[in-house]
Amino acid sequence: AVSRRPLTAPPRSPAGRPPRSPARGDGFAARALAACVMTCAALNSVKDTVKCLTCDNDALVTLRPRFRVGTTTGFQDEPIAGALKMKLYRRLETCAVDWVICPNDGAAVAAMLNAGIIDMVMTNSEDAAMLTLAARTLRVCGTFDGSRRVWHVFQPEPTRASARAHVGGRPRKLGVPECLSASLVACMLQDWDAFGWSLEPPEIVVIPNIGEGLKALTNTGVIHVLIWECSEKELRGLGNLCRKAMEPIVAPWRSHAFVCARETLHAKSATIRQ
Repeated sequence: AVSRRPLTAPPRSPAGRPPRSPARGDGFAARALAACVMTCAALNSVKDTVKCLTCDNDALVTLRPRFRVGTTTGFQDEPIAGALKMKLYRRLETCAVDWVICPNDGAAVAAMLNAGIIDMVMTNSEDAAMLTLAARTLRVCGTFDGSRRVWHVFQPEPTRASARAHVGGRPRKLGVPECLSASLVACMLQDWDAFGWSLEPPEIVVIPNIGEGLKALTNTGVIHVLIWECSEKELRGLGNLCRKAMEPIVAPWRSHAFVCARETLHAKSATIRQ
């Protein structure tokens, strides 16, 4: 059998309400006070954060998508690289432009474009052609006419050349660096019938660096003509060992091209046009 105990109601106050224990009231007040303090601290933190974000007087009401543009560290990427570095495009209303420094490696740049690490890259026109030929997912979305590449053509000095160096007659071997632009300049020399090469093209020898090219031109006689893109310092040093065969050759095409992925071109076409 289950024993049933009578239910007794709690004692009531004269007003008909149960009495409140002092401990319970003090705990509720303490918790309410702590909640107020935490709320005030959170509001102050938010105010400080908003003040820090708005210290540059930028509007926070409009959210702009990020657009990452990659360039290399060479002087030829100026003035676009300098403008990106100084954040001259930060006031664009349609996007927030970020600058990314890319390595001098075509495969790495193509991987960065396909992976979405960068949205667009500005590179030499010759490298842009190689990028689009190597990867079907890349597209050329624009061109830029900046500082063009200047190539110098050298021959050995008759007074300083060794016995094995080629001095007279028709030169047969042409030394070029390993890049597409130098190969195009060699084709231009053949079209211009330089050194009588229109009838008999020269033998192309790839040179790894300027030191090896100078040695092959003046000492060993491996090459008879050298094409190189020299800096002012290198040009002064080469002037004492070899001579210029002709005036410097400036590439007749536009210096740079903008390359982006196919998905980026469709998704951010309005930003790219701006």
